[in-house]
Amino acid sequence: TSSGVLHGFELAPHARAKVSLPLTLPENASLGVVVRFSALTKAKTIWADAGYEVASAAIELPVPHSIPVFAEKTEAFTVKDDGRELVTVSGDGFAYTFNRLYAAIERIEKNGATILPSRTAFTTRRAPIDNHRGLMAEHALNNDAKLEFDQHELSEPYVTEFSVNEENEGVTLTFQGALTSYSARNLVDDMTVVYRVEKSGMICVSVSGGCTKNLPFLPRFGMELLLPGDKNAILYYGLGPVENYIDMHHAAHLG
Repeated sequence: TSSGVLHGFELAPHARAKVSLPLTLPENASLGVVVRFSALTKAKTIWADAGYEVASAAIELPVPHSIPVFAEKTEAFTVKDDGRELVTVSGDGFAYTFNRLYAAIERIEKNGATILPSRTAFTTRRAPIDNHRGLMAEHALNNDAKLEFDQHELSEPYVTEFSVNEENEGVTLTFQGALTSYSARNLVDDMTVVYRVEKSGMICVSVSGGCTKNLPFLPRFGMELLLPGDKNAILYYGLGPVENYIDMHHAAHLG
């Protein structure tokens, strides 16, 4: 990561200019290469201090993404199914254990150390907002009085089909079913969860599904992973540092 300041030009509103940046691009990068431009105020004003960001833009450069390799020895790759609940995929220095009843990752180990001590969980949430008037009555008509608006809805997957497909590059575990709630209704229908584990140790997770018909609201839906208590330093690559959404993220920075 490098940064600098562009000097030597003045731009009027709606004007354009060309600038040259002394960049040496790598042959590839695991997360890609992004250049971010920020426009800052020069002097203090009545509404902001000097250096206040008034505009920004991020441009991804045409650098190929490299695939990270976590394990060099791929011959140690094995898949063990206990035939009841757990499937363990292990390789050189890593082990992923999956729970076939909950479509979840049960445990992750890296070089003998446990980095995911408890099972992942799919969660839904109805955030308290000011436009849900009338939804409580709708819930009552649908016999859903137990569903809380301002708390996590207690939910868990109901798995109807499960398959393991071993290939030369790795293994794919596919779960199909629905996400049910303790208020006796499905929240997500036709849910499909796919875990793809490469022999290198890289894991890719794909989740898809459709919101249950006649559900009064579209819930927030995600996967929850709990880390050990001593893991208090997290490296995150994405949009931030402010809160942002798919329809409201232009003020966020990628990094």
